[in-house]
Amino acid sequence: MASHSRPGRARPSVMSRLLAGLAFGLPAAASALTVGQAFDAALQNDAQFRGAAHELQAVREGVTIARAALLPSASFVAGQTNVIGTRTFPNALNQEVRVQQNYEAPQVSLTVRVPLLNFDGLAGEKQAEAQVAVAEEQYRAVGVELVDRLATAYLQLQQAQEVRGMIAATVAASETQLLQARQREARGEGTRVQVAQALAALAVARSRAIEAELQIGLAQRQMTRITGVAEPVLPADPTVSEPPPEVVPLSAWFSAAMANSPAVRVRQRVVELARATVRRQYAGHLPRVDAFASVSRAENESVTNLGQTSQLRSLGVQLNVPLYSGGAVSAAVRQALARQSQAEEELRAERELVMLEVQRQWQVFQASSSRLLAIKEALLAADLATLGAGRALATGQGTLGEVAEAESMAQTVRRELVTARTDALQARVRLQVRSGVEMADIVADLASVLTQGFK
Repeated sequence: MASHSRPGRARPSVMSRLLAGLAFGLPAAASALTVGQAFDAALQNDAQFRGAAHELQAVREGVTIARAALLPSASFVAGQTNVIGTRTFPNALNQEVRVQQNYEAPQVSLTVRVPLLNFDGLAGEKQAEAQVAVAEEQYRAVGVELVDRLATAYLQLQQAQEVRGMIAATVAASETQLLQARQREARGEGTRVQVAQALAALAVARSRAIEAELQIGLAQRQMTRITGVAEPVLPADPTVSEPPPEVVPLSAWFSAAMANSPAVRVRQRVVELARATVRRQYAGHLPRVDAFASVSRAENESVTNLGQTSQLRSLGVQLNVPLYSGGAVSAAVRQALARQSQAEEELRAERELVMLEVQRQWQVFQASSSRLLAIKEALLAADLATLGAGRALATGQGTLGEVAEAESMAQTVRRELVTARTDALQARVRLQVRSGVEMADIVADLASVLTQGFK
């Protein structure tokens, strides 16, 4: 490791300084994205979330459309017909007479219809309201799923940035060790084998640096796709506390998930929609009563009453009783009942799936404390082994290969520690997501953990 080498005897190359600059030359905290800033940007940019908002707006208009069937309707019709032709008829002497006809026939009418009893319209309005309830829960589910995707992308980018910094330090240390090996060889204190070992360790470190850059690019692209902002995220703070074991019992998370899980609530609303659809289809058996009134005026309605004007006013009640429709209405009712049973079974399956996922994420987070503690102990041992290998090399009792192997092991444990902490945070977020915690509360909790640690 760089801290165990002797910087006074060698200077890192341009390549090592470049990699270190990429790793540690991140923007200051003021210019890097915090979780809250990334969340605000995602709400304005994420295509899935914005699409769900537009879908909700469209579904809400369905209530107005369905309610229109219960409100009065009025129509006004105006038209004019120009007639050009001939009329042929026999006269008193039985001779054919042809008369040219050329006249205009204007017509205007106003009709108002008021529903008095419309079971189909009432059921249609309830069905539309149930569809809005489904769309609202789906919108909420998409929002919570956005938090899950954002948290995953944010933590993975943060992890990639941290790993890149570790690898950059390894490259710098490997270059220093190579230079030292060459100097020891020149003084007759080292061998060509040690130089070759240092070259191999440097090549491995540089290949890992290239891989780390690729991971940074992929993680940054995912964050940019969600937020629309191509900026690094706030670097991880190594001083924050690690997660303790979950103290909330699993049964409490189960209860919260059954009451608030977005997926479960969507399925519940789908069941309600299926029941409303059954009532809508059954309304096809019921009568309908409408009141109507009309006023019309027409001139020259036909050839036989040229020059005459008729003005009519009508007022009445219309009863429409369905008698037989070929069995279509009954089949539609049976179909809707089958869809309702399907929705109820899907609700049961969704509840079981959510409970399984809640238990899995709870167990992952529950085990995170012990896992992180074990990795920290392994890291202390790896650092001690690296220190020992460095001292053995300085006294001529060790080799550069042993130093490189010890440092590689320490770096592997460090990366495992970062990965374990990221997994714990993701499990915490997903446990909250599956349990129906509001997305703003999830983001606030994650931001607090990343900056202040677990309470």
